[in-house]
Amino acid sequence: MTQNPLTEGREALLSRLATINVAGGYLTNVGANVHSGWLSEVIKAKAVSYPLLVVQPSRGQPPAAAPGAIKLQSGFRVVGAVEAGISYESALEDLQLDVMRCLMPGHTKFLEWLPVGVLGIQFGTPDSFPPGDGLSCATFLLPVYLTVVIQQ
Repeated sequence: MTQNPLTEGREALLSRLATINVAGGYLTNVGANVHSGWLSEVIKAKAVSYPLLVVQPSRGQPPAAAPGAIKLQSGFRVVGAVEAGISYESALEDLQLDVMRCLMPGHTKFLEWLPVGVLGIQFGTPDSFPPGDGLSCATFLLPVYLTVVIQQ
């Protein structure tokens, strides 16, 4: 039995983010600290180190019907977190830049890291948040949509 393409897409997203490290030309080594779930649960459940990335489920886009297939826009939020302190802005900007460089497709390039059935990636508007609401970290949020074709 083949795996669910929605699951394969999420796992490919996690694996791709795990490639972020300084040796690969990035500004951070966050790839060693990538999780799936909810930021608040990851922070509570583990001895947290920063920087940190969490891929959270999110609202997708409306599905579209096609002959013999359904096209889904599966939604996620990539949440990056850095340790709060007097000056955390640069660390948050480094992390955001790394995530964008890692995931942004070249114009006309097929993304080899996506599994069969996942055709592409789109982004929503990123946003940043200061520490607060019970969190001792500064965060940014990047909405991500994976285009998945389900054959009927």
